[in-house]
Amino acid sequence: MSQLEELETTDSGSVRKKDALSWLESLENPEIPEALEDQLIQSVTPKPQSHSGSAFPTPISQVRVTGRPEFVEQVAKLFQWFNVFESSATRLQINLQQIEDRETEEFTENYALYLSSAVRGKEKVVQQVVMGGNSEEDERLSKALEKAQEETGLVEQ
Repeated sequence: MSQLEELETTDSGSVRKKDALSWLESLENPEIPEALEDQLIQSVTPKPQSHSGSAFPTPISQVRVTGRPEFVEQVAKLFQWFNVFESSATRLQINLQQIEDRETEEFTENYALYLSSAVRGKEKVVQQVVMGGNSEEDERLSKALEKAQEETGLVEQ
């Protein structure tokens, strides 16, 4: 049995965020070179606070993994670096849930994991805080937010 299957779920099949974050952090960390991890972090476009509606046609970065619990857990290991977005400047949007069959309305043995990042507060204030940050994670987030602003214009001035 995978760790995922041992997590407590709500009546709707969802795992609470704090439990999902703990689960993601507890997974065995694969060897990902720091340079690659930095590139991955910098390539993420967080959802601006002002965004509403579907993110599908936008450059907002989202990850969706579905399947058997063992598969979701193995793939999730590759996305542990996404935890850097759970900070004072951005929040990690994580949705981990057991999949419900639409016809029978019964839960299947399969799970879905959704990951994305969203900017907290006013973007310019957030950037100023991050730019003067005290941690390595703040520097990584600063680069990601700057890149999103330069390349997409999604981050507000």
